[in-house]
Amino acid sequence: MLYITDRIKDLIKVKALQVAPAELEEVLREYEGVQEAAVIGIPHKLYGEVPRAYVVPKKDAKIDVNKLNEYVASKLAKHKKLDGGIVLVSQIPKTPAGKIMRRLIKLEYLKEHSQDKDKK
Repeated sequence: MLYITDRIKDLIKVKALQVAPAELEEVLREYEGVQEAAVIGIPHKLYGEVPRAYVVPKKDAKIDVNKLNEYVASKLAKHKKLDGGIVLVSQIPKTPAGKIMRRLIKLEYLKEHSQDKDKK
């Protein structure tokens, strides 16, 4: 039996089910061309939250986001799908100890999307 452990505050709650970002990040890193990945939960009207991935491609790698999304969906339960999307980035913010700064990533997402709402 496999147990995924993660910080409680980092868990994503999708349709009342807990999703560990570390599990999704591991699957993303298995994909050819992915150097590193970070997953956060973003707000969703129906599901509460959905996972959103930020992916750093390996040098010179060309990643097709749709194929990567299909790959992840084929490896995980339906509620763990990356319904929040996949974003290719040049780097993922980390602490000096190398931990992913999920809270910062989520704050940036929320700030960016609250500005989008203000423009409408």
